[in-house]
Amino acid sequence: GHVDSVQKGSTPKSYDVQINITPESTQQAGRYDIVLQDSTQPDVKYLKPGDALRFQGTIASYTTTPNFILTVNDAKIDPSVLRAAREKAEAAAQEAKEKAAKRKPQR
Repeated sequence: GHVDSVQKGSTPKSYDVQINITPESTQQAGRYDIVLQDSTQPDVKYLKPGDALRFQGTIASYTTTPNFILTVNDAKIDPSVLRAAREKAEAAAQEAKEKAAKRKPQR
């Protein structure tokens, strides 16, 4: 699947990751098919909408109203996915820093 959004979880240092897997959820912002709850891996915060995701976890529940949503607890996202997300975020931050430095007037 692909990341729809990442939000702070219900416990400290945890995150909930909403994932799109169906064409319907991919085409509609805010609609997702899977929720990974309580992921405590620190680099989860670097995931962005559209990032591809591989994970493992325990199916906790599901609902079919208003659409099918599967909830997964104790999710562990593939470390290589998180490493790539962190590196992409760090590169973007460095690029923004360099652009800001170029805009500063020289004295």
